[in-house]
Amino acid sequence: MSQIASSELKHRFDFRLVSSPQLSSYDPRTLWQLQRAMRRHKPDLIHISGLQSEGLCAALAARTCRRAKVLLSIHGSTKDFFFVSRLRRNAVHLMLEPLTLWLSDAAYSVCRHRQEQRTIKWFSRRNLGVLHNAVEVLPPESADPAVRAFLNPEHNDVVALCVGRLSAEKGLLVLAGALDILVAKGLSVPRVVVVGDGPQRAEVEHAFLRHIEAGRACFLGKRSDVRKLLLASDLFVLPSLYENLSMAILEAMEAGLPVLGTRAGGNPELVVENETGLLVPPNDEASLASALSALTCSKTLRARLGRAGRQRVVECFAPQDFERRLEAMYSTLLSEGTKAESHLPRKAMANAAT
Repeated sequence: MSQIASSELKHRFDFRLVSSPQLSSYDPRTLWQLQRAMRRHKPDLIHISGLQSEGLCAALAARTCRRAKVLLSIHGSTKDFFFVSRLRRNAVHLMLEPLTLWLSDAAYSVCRHRQEQRTIKWFSRRNLGVLHNAVEVLPPESADPAVRAFLNPEHNDVVALCVGRLSAEKGLLVLAGALDILVAKGLSVPRVVVVGDGPQRAEVEHAFLRHIEAGRACFLGKRSDVRKLLLASDLFVLPSLYENLSMAILEAMEAGLPVLGTRAGGNPELVVENETGLLVPPNDEASLASALSALTCSKTLRARLGRAGRQRVVECFAPQDFERRLEAMYSTLLSEGTKAESHLPRKAMANAAT
């Protein structure tokens, strides 16, 4: 949401970015604080990010602004949260998500995979289709030698960078198992660098312990210099068990890295298999190990996939088309609102629920 508010759209719309309070999603204070923010800003349009419980709170709060139109962007569904109890997962997916869709005037999905979900087709009051995420395309850069030396202290390793939340759905335990397979078979093993933090960090680090001790893996925690790390790496790996439209993959492709991902969610919409990267089945250690070995052993393959990936971002995921289509959505919804005196910029409130 912050990317939208700082985009070229800021010259046409007067954005107010409001994040969900740091409370439980079901805490009544979440609803109350969002209502208070909306009454204060009096927006013409409210853009809600997320279909889960934070999105529901934002949609309920938005209904206190009777003149405002509500646009919902759908990034994921509780249906995929295999680490959540089935009772809670079904309650949210079958009752609360449809209510969030019904409370919104219009909705769009960030990937075709999510758009095909029956709940979205059945309960959206107006389904605007798919609007893929975009990533800023920066001029090509060379790797910073100091960063490269930091990631590759032995100066002879292939660096595989993984950026993501350290939680169950990102598949880091599968990546640890793939490294175990490579070591057991005596195959080439890259140096895996993991960036990010999350609730399973201790468990994931423990799974990588032998590789950390052998210098084959390291964990950097949260970083503010991810693009420098991408430019200094040789490949990007994200073994997600499920995914929507990964900004981490888009940023890696923009930096010219070949991507090793899974055929989960929206990943095949980003990565063209064998053209811009390699895709393997989710939760398949053997397939992941095989693809990781292929990329580690072939500099030519990495270079070809990386060049094609950056070109795909330039052609398909640059901000211009995203901003043009989002502006059209905003303008259409605003034109259907109260026929008050026309003035620019109109007020748009973005809720950063996830």
